[in-house]
Amino acid sequence: MAKCIECGEYTKYEDSVCYDCWHLMDEEDDDLNSEQWRKDLNFNYQLIKGKIAEVIIERLFITMDFDVHKYGMEHSVPMFLDSLYDYKDKTAKEITSMPDFVVTNREEKTYYVEVKYRKSGQFSYSKLGEEYKYDSGILILVTKQNICSIAIEELKRVGTVRDCDLYKLENQKEFGFDDLDRAIIGQFKKMAIRAFKEL
Repeated sequence: MAKCIECGEYTKYEDSVCYDCWHLMDEEDDDLNSEQWRKDLNFNYQLIKGKIAEVIIERLFITMDFDVHKYGMEHSVPMFLDSLYDYKDKTAKEITSMPDFVVTNREEKTYYVEVKYRKSGQFSYSKLGEEYKYDSGILILVTKQNICSIAIEELKRVGTVRDCDLYKLENQKEFGFDDLDRAIIGQFKKMAIRAFKEL
C-alpha cells in the first residue's frame, strides 16, 4: 500500500503526498515549479472541466427522461484513467477515444454521445483522435455561453465547429426534442454558464 511521503497516511501513488499534505505544501516548493508538476496540474484541471460538462449533459438527458448509460474509458476500464493521459500505443488511443455515453431517446433510437468542454466554443474533428471509430455518434460541446451539438459525421465533413450558435443542442433533430425539452435545455444552459463562469 502506498504511503504519503510526508505523514505516512494512505495515498494512491508511491513517492507522493496525500491530499491533506498536498494542501499544506508551500507554493515556493521546487517540486511545484517543475514541468511535470505543471503538466499533471493542467491534466487534472482539464479533466475536472470535462467531468463538470459530462455531469451537466448526463443530468440534462436524465431530466428529459432519456435513457443514459455511461460508456467512456473511465467507466469501462477505470484503472487506466491516470495512466493513459500520456499514452503512446494504439490500444491506449482506442480506449481513450470511447464516447462518454450511450443515450436512447423516446423513439428507442440509440446514439453514442461524446461530451467536450471548450471555452472558445470551437472544436475540430481531428481533436477526437486518429483512432476515433464512432462516426455515427453525436458531439455535445459545452462552452462558457452555450451548449451545442453536431453529428460526428457532419463534424467530419465540416472539419471544425466555429460558431456554436449554428449548432444549438435544442435544434439537434436526432433526439426529437419537444417544447418542454427545449425549456429544460434552456435551464441547463444557465446552469452551465454559472458552473463555468470562473473556469
